[in-house]
Amino acid sequence: MIMAVALSVSCSEQSTGNVPVMTLDHTVKDTANTLISEDLNFNIPISAQEIYICEDSIAVVCNKNSTWFLELYNLNENRLIKHLLRHGNGPGEMLDVNFYFNNDTIGIEDFQKDRIAIIPIHDAVYNDSYNPELRTLSLQSQYKLPFKGRLIALNPYCFINKEYGINNNGPRFIITDSNYVYEDSSSYEYDTFNVSYSTFFISHINDRIVFVNTYKPELEIYDLRLNPLREILGPEMPSQKYLIEDDGDVVFLNTIPAAYSSFCHDESYFYVSYNGALLSYKNNFDRSLLKTWIMKFDWDGNFIDSYYIDYYIESMSLSKDSRYIYVFGTDSTGENVFYKYQLG
Repeated sequence: MIMAVALSVSCSEQSTGNVPVMTLDHTVKDTANTLISEDLNFNIPISAQEIYICEDSIAVVCNKNSTWFLELYNLNENRLIKHLLRHGNGPGEMLDVNFYFNNDTIGIEDFQKDRIAIIPIHDAVYNDSYNPELRTLSLQSQYKLPFKGRLIALNPYCFINKEYGINNNGPRFIITDSNYVYEDSSSYEYDTFNVSYSTFFISHINDRIVFVNTYKPELEIYDLRLNPLREILGPEMPSQKYLIEDDGDVVFLNTIPAAYSSFCHDESYFYVSYNGALLSYKNNFDRSLLKTWIMKFDWDGNFIDSYYIDYYIESMSLSKDSRYIYVFGTDSTGENVFYKYQLG
C-alpha cells in the first residue's frame, strides 16, 4: 500500500502530440531506498575515469592520464587480464578519448584524430589475438554507439529554448553510413554543441533507445526505427541560464546543470542516475559534492522504484542476476569509490 501511494503521487501523465509525457515529482527522491554498500576486493587504478562490470567477473576500466586507455581485469582475482589502446601518436595509439559503453560493447573515440574503436568485451577478454581496429569517422556529435553496421549519434543541433529564442530543431539522432561518415546539409542559427551534451543507450531485445539528458531532467524513449514513444520529465531542478555570444555560440552562464547521467540495464528494466543540481564557480564546478538518486523504469518508461547514494556516480553496472548494482563514483572528499549494492 505504501508503494502504491508513493507511485500515485510521484507520476502524472499528459499527452504532447502523439507522445505521452510522464512527470516525476520530488516524491521519487523523498521515498528513495538508501542503498547499503558492500566492499569489493578490487584495487581501483588511480587513473580510472569509469569502471564497468561484465558477467560479475570482468572489470572494464576506462582510463585518462595513463599509458593505456582501456584495462580489463579479473574482478574476483584483482588481476590484470590485458590492456588496450596505448596513449600516443603512433600506429594503433590514441591521443585523447571519450568512452561510450553499452552493456557488452565499448566505443573509444580519439576526438583529436577522428578515429574510433568499437570493442566487444567478450572478444577482447577471451581472444588472445584480439586487437581493436581503429576506424576513421566524420561525424560531429558528443555521443555515439554502433548501430546496424553504422554509428548512431546524438545531434548537437537538436536544442530548443523558447525563452532565449533558440530553435535548432534538428532530429534527436543522426546515423552515419557504413564508413562512419555523416554529412549534415542543414544550417542552424545557433551553435548549441557546448550545451547539448547528453547520452543514450540501446536495448535491441526490447526494441528501445533511451535518450538521457545530462543538462535537463528529461528522458526520451524511442523504438529502433527512431519513433518517439514516451517522454519522462522531472524531478524538477533549478533552471539554467545561457549566454548567446556574438558569433551565435550558446554557452552556460555562471552554472552548469547536472541532471541525469550514468545508466545500466537488463532485459526487464533500466536504471538512470539523477543529481538535479547546478554546479557553480563557487564550488569550482565540483561534481564530488553532488548526491545521487537512481531511478528504475521498465522499457515502456513506467517508473518502478528509486534508490539513494550519497556521492556522485561516474558509472554503474548490473550483476548478471540483476539483484546487485556495481557503482563507481567520487565521494565528497574527491576520492574514487567502488562498491556493490543489493537492490532488494
